[in-house]
Amino acid sequence: YNLSQDGTATLSLNTGDYSDRFFISFINRAVLSVDDISLSNDFSIFYDDRFEVIKLQRRNDGQLLSARVYNLLGQEIEMLKPSNSFENEFTIDVSSYPSALYVVKLETNKGNFSKKVIVNKS
Repeated sequence: YNLSQDGTATLSLNTGDYSDRFFISFINRAVLSVDDISLSNDFSIFYDDRFEVIKLQRRNDGQLLSARVYNLLGQEIEMLKPSNSFENEFTIDVSSYPSALYVVKLETNKGNFSKKVIVNKS
């Protein structure tokens, strides 16, 4: 049964063990997903090891509204809200974070998209 139409459901069961009858899955498809592949062409996202920052470079006419960095546990560790969303380059300082894989989620005027970034401090 798909609950995506109205998002609500009521389930009433008698007391007992139902170990092989039901499977309930909750999926939020908006979290850290790529809404449109063409959005990723508006920005270049990479780790600059010389300055220990994640750089966001605007390539096209995209407007950056916010950028968030998540660790692999899904915890937001950094957030950037630029004062001028039309600048060509933005940086997020990650010097205090360990080497790891991070997810950068950008909110733009055209939609949202995410990219994985490896921070390697060798």
